[in-house]
Amino acid sequence: MDEYSFDNYIPRNDNDLRSLQWSKAGTTSGQINANGSAFIFYDSVTDNFGNEYSHGIGGIGWDSNSSPGRSWQEYEIDGAYKEIKGRIVLDYEARSVTDSDGFYIMINCDREFVYRSPYIKSGSDPIDFTIDLSDVKLLRIEIVGKDMIRIVDCQLIALSAEEQEEKRNQELNINVSQTEEHLDLNDLPWYNASTNEGGFYNFEDVRDYLGNTYASGIGGIYDNAQTPNFQEYNINSQYSELRGCIVLDFDAKIQSNMDSVFVSIYSDGELVYQSPNIREGVEPIDFSIDLINVERLRIEIIGSSMIRVVNGVVIKK
Repeated sequence: MDEYSFDNYIPRNDNDLRSLQWSKAGTTSGQINANGSAFIFYDSVTDNFGNEYSHGIGGIGWDSNSSPGRSWQEYEIDGAYKEIKGRIVLDYEARSVTDSDGFYIMINCDREFVYRSPYIKSGSDPIDFTIDLSDVKLLRIEIVGKDMIRIVDCQLIALSAEEQEEKRNQELNINVSQTEEHLDLNDLPWYNASTNEGGFYNFEDVRDYLGNTYASGIGGIYDNAQTPNFQEYNINSQYSELRGCIVLDFDAKIQSNMDSVFVSIYSDGELVYQSPNIREGVEPIDFSIDLINVERLRIEIIGSSMIRVVNGVVIKK
């Protein structure tokens, strides 16, 4: 099978499968769309009974020996969704197809088989499906049979922002217990910064390149690698720890040439942490910095529109 990475697909609707960014795609025949997808996206579909649907997806693969071709796409969803649901129908133009040996839908979660539809043929009723996506990181959808069957009205049910933040905090082990007094990094007063208005933008919500959302975050103002974005804080030994996560922003998800995009943290003038360079394919990076007896904290962000520090908190002693 030929594989193609995601190129420049334009999203439609956040809950519509057609808007979900794929990471890999392929067909048994090697045929592929110009944008790297293995599916055809339809603005309207009519099934074999004449029912109409507002949108749908079909495969493009067809083997040279005339056997049913397979078209598949993989999606790195990283646990961001609760479930996927939709309907499988026989296309109106294929309503007379009687061969029952080759046309179906198959779904894998984290490379484990979880669903295969019945064979679709003339007279087949629409088939509704719902797949649990709890904690699923990699979703694969495979359509067997070009121009025969469609997945229609397919929706992804996402975790709420609060659910995603709670889940992410648990995964990164930065959950703050009720007994720990803390302050959000966005709210920590600074005394010196790279501009008179501060060195960072504060974001009420952030979306990383994998589609994960976070309730708060900071990002730099300057893009110039020679001009670091920074803020300095007089914490006067009041805190025991700094926790957070560094992510690549969603709008920079296809940026690969970023040699000077990173986060640095200083305690009393000494460099105590520097992240790897953040670029396409780099997973979110959680960090924890000891602040015991630290008087002054400095945070630098290189690359304003590229990276965000999310879920940042300082833990009080």
